[in-house]
Amino acid sequence: MIYKVVITEIQRRVVAVEADSPQAAHRRVSDAWNNCEVTLDDTDFDGVEFYVADEIKSSEGLFKIERKG
Repeated sequence: MIYKVVITEIQRRVVAVEADSPQAAHRRVSDAWNNCEVTLDDTDFDGVEFYVADEIKSSEGLFKIERKG
């Protein structure tokens, strides 16, 4: 059987921003990230998650890890 497994790498960085409200702070940081003013990198690695999404018929178009043994 072939299974599709999702790998999610988590990056996290805490930043400080002056703003008039939590919503404004969120918007300012979101805009800064979208404009590449804040770029997370490997030093911001905070974990990884794996989950089996589906059994599939073909691995076409996906990275395939071969069975050992």
